[in-house]
Amino acid sequence: MVESDSETTVRMIPHGVGDCHPFFCIIESIRELLNRDGSWRLKYAPREENFVADWLGKESLSLDRGLIVYNEPPPGVVNVNLLIADTAGVACCLS
Repeated sequence: MVESDSETTVRMIPHGVGDCHPFFCIIESIRELLNRDGSWRLKYAPREENFVADWLGKESLSLDRGLIVYNEPPPGVVNVNLLIADTAGVACCLS
């Protein structure tokens, strides 16, 4: 399962775009990658329902490292109950 908070992207990938589209090369590369293994599914996940991914993306901007593997949820996710909100599918306020 691949989730994205871009509904437009989730629609463009399965159907493709014209070769004059500015993101043609990127979209086609994604399509080729996903077609190698037909078990992938794309799903639109609104940002308001995916707080952990949003938090991780923002947190990554402040890090000066390459790949980071978490063996447990990072404190920032746990401290503000983002994981619980995502699991329950409820909105959560971030300051």
